[in-house]
Amino acid sequence: VDTEPPTFSNCPTQPITVSVDQNGQLTAADFSVPQVSDNSGFVSWVRSEPANFKPPYFITRDSDVIYTAYDFAGNENRCVVKLRLPDTQAPLITCPNSYYVESEQDVPSLRLFFNETTTDVTINDVSNISEVTFDPKEAIVKMNRHITVTVSATDVFGNQASCKFQAVVRPAPCKTWSLPEPENGVKICSTKANGLAVDCFVQCSPGFQFVDEQSNKIKNYSCALGKSWQPSPVVPACVPISELSGMWICSAFYRMTLTLAKEPARYELFVNVVYPVATPVGDECLPGYSNLVATSFDNLDTTLSQRCSSSVQVFVRFLDARFYNYRNNVTANYTVQILPTVLQDVFYELCAGYSYALFGWEHNCYTIGFVPHT
Repeated sequence: VDTEPPTFSNCPTQPITVSVDQNGQLTAADFSVPQVSDNSGFVSWVRSEPANFKPPYFITRDSDVIYTAYDFAGNENRCVVKLRLPDTQAPLITCPNSYYVESEQDVPSLRLFFNETTTDVTINDVSNISEVTFDPKEAIVKMNRHITVTVSATDVFGNQASCKFQAVVRPAPCKTWSLPEPENGVKICSTKANGLAVDCFVQCSPGFQFVDEQSNKIKNYSCALGKSWQPSPVVPACVPISELSGMWICSAFYRMTLTLAKEPARYELFVNVVYPVATPVGDECLPGYSNLVATSFDNLDTTLSQRCSSSVQVFVRFLDARFYNYRNNVTANYTVQILPTVLQDVFYELCAGYSYALFGWEHNCYTIGFVPHT
């Protein structure tokens, strides 16, 4: 009794991927039709699904071609040819959230390593991933600075995707050296509660003042073991008392442009606003903030011009907004042009006051005089 099924001699064991021509168009799926034989020497018949399928053949989706061979004893065998469209989708890659690396030692920098073992990166793709790269693979990062890492994944079809994250090096909390001493300032610290808490006093050197104060008073910072510094882990910069451009929370000053006698003097209001951020922001993201803010300039111009024109007609126009990283915050520099139809100081001051109210600056800001600019 014949119980042995027919045998296929060249049945593909791997999927056949359709190729793409030089114009990016799919070519026909082509392969050699599997050959079949039987121990009896005769094959009754071979059926194909789809019926009468003959390569080359154009496919629009992943397809299977099934060949079924029968001998005269009723034995059968199947060969499945898997036809697959090429993978044109990039891998789905997810980087970890930006994170802090804390140093327990008073060192100026740390060496960080980035790879699939040290970094939690998730990669998914319909095909196999052929390569994962980290740029940089390692870096020496200074204290209170960050490094931006780009992770790229490539599949076997050459599709690539990438993501970015940042690693910030900072001192461990509640160490005397973890509270930065400002340049042109002095910091004095002492421990208490058997070393479980720290008190520090910071003061600017003579001729300097904290950027967020109009006096050179002493600031007090304290922390308990393992907790953050209070009221803030950052000490404001010490700037020369005569310096006009230093700002912390927010500040503003005017610039006057002297023109021909027939033209009115132009005044520009410069405002710096500091936005606290939970995680570092890469420099490559900052232009996007400027572009986003610029979309609101027209509405702001109209609103401020209306509010500033309660007494006389005043034209207000936002000229520019630029963002940059300052310490662990994002700072925005806004330039606002103010032009009243009656050129008196009081109307400039009133309009500045409306500007403060509009942005909610109020008493957190202070105006630093009129600065002539030619």
